Amino acid sequence: DSNGDKKEITFRQRRLSINNTNILLNQREKKIKHTEKDDQKPVPPSRKRTENKTDGFRIMYASELHNDESTIEKIKEALTLNHQKESQNSSSANPPFESHQVGTFSCHGIEPHPFIIYDPPEPDTEITSFFRRMFGAKPATNVHATARIVTISKQKINQDRGHICIYSSEDSDPSLLFGTYDGHGEKGELLAEFTMNALYDKLHQHPSYHGLDEEKDIGRAFHEVFSEIDDEIRNHSHLSPLNSGSTACVALLQGRKLWVANVGDSRAVLGRRRMSGSPYQGGAAGPKSPPKADSSSQISNLSNLDAIDLSRDQNVHDRMERERILNSGGYITVPQDPELPARIWLDEKCSQIGLAMSRSIGDHALKHVGVIAEPVVKDYDLVDNDEFFIIATDGVWEFVSSSEAVQIVGTCFEQGMSASDACKELIRVAMGKWKDREGDYRDDITAIVVRLDGILDRHSGDSHNKVAKK
Repeated sequence: DSNGDKKEITFRQRRLSINNTNILLNQREKKIKHTEKDDQKPVPPSRKRTENKTDGFRIMYASELHNDESTIEKIKEALTLNHQKESQNSSSANPPFESHQVGTFSCHGIEPHPFIIYDPPEPDTEITSFFRRMFGAKPATNVHATARIVTISKQKINQDRGHICIYSSEDSDPSLLFGTYDGHGEKGELLAEFTMNALYDKLHQHPSYHGLDEEKDIGRAFHEVFSEIDDEIRNHSHLSPLNSGSTACVALLQGRKLWVANVGDSRAVLGRRRMSGSPYQGGAAGPKSPPKADSSSQISNLSNLDAIDLSRDQNVHDRMERERILNSGGYITVPQDPELPARIWLDEKCSQIGLAMSRSIGDHALKHVGVIAEPVVKDYDLVDNDEFFIIATDGVWEFVSSSEAVQIVGTCFEQGMSASDACKELIRVAMGKWKDREGDYRDDITAIVVRLDGILDRHSGDSHNKVAKK
């Protein structure tokens, strides 16, 4: 029927050009080990670095939704062990943030896998066997094995990455760094992890970050660091930089100043409490669909919270992004269904690549058709009624609008829940929408929820860089 045909078309279009990431786990482990060895090789710096380095320690942790109850305990244990090995200047090792202040969760995507099931033949009874021998009658039961195809949803490798970091030193106030990275392509998870590690290492060493050798310029630091990372990836063939890439949505908080650097279609959103009688001060984007002409004037009325987009999704629905791609010789397809992503292609037949974003780190096969790694960096001055912000990959924003996400998190806070619980609830809602809309397919979903009230208080005297990554 027509409904069935439409569903099948939606199924194929959404999965168009999505590479199969269900590799064997042992192969993935070999790749990760190879990455670690490769990362240990010295890379000649492309520009002068400052000597203002502080000791720190890092941890890697998984905060999957199905085992989040023990996440904090695992983080504390990992921090303690890592601290004993790497840091002798601090007497205590605690997670960078308490769970009531910052919530970080990630959820594996799923995808359908067809399997052939063989049904065994039904056994012959004495009566049917007798009639078949005597009269050659065909048996009423199935005497041959039959095969049928069934589809089972299986977890795919989570290509999302994220981190929460603290930069601090004796001569400066602490800076807090939060970021989500959505990998795609055959080795997207490795490329996203490389980007995450490189950004942490390079940003706080950039001269413009501290303003020691030149005027302090956080925006310039972000621009040059992203460009440097994208150039370095060319030399790492194990990351498959031609056909693999990653988004990056990063927020840097210093006092009341917030910088947001974005490449791709992940998104950062601020939740601002509307004061009585005050006009609306921001815009709320909808799900990942073409923005309406008056989208900047949309407001959310629930819970007296406004959703303010801190970043803009970079895809060909944006006029300037679209013009850059077309002027560079790229090809664009826009599906009739507004919920399906427009894509960028190398050829007129639209058979090569098919990327759903207009900027990314990696994806070097598409660089000459206008897919760039240059971030859009914006800075904001926070006010007293700014309550929290959310950074999430497109697994959230595919079917959840900025306004809805702010309402979900704001309602959790009004009910006395922690940032971790609010983040978990946001991901649960997103998972439910994927199930309702797509059934047996779901993208990876990663989100960070940061409660702004008092977040810098416990870190004002910190003397170490701390990082939590997933």
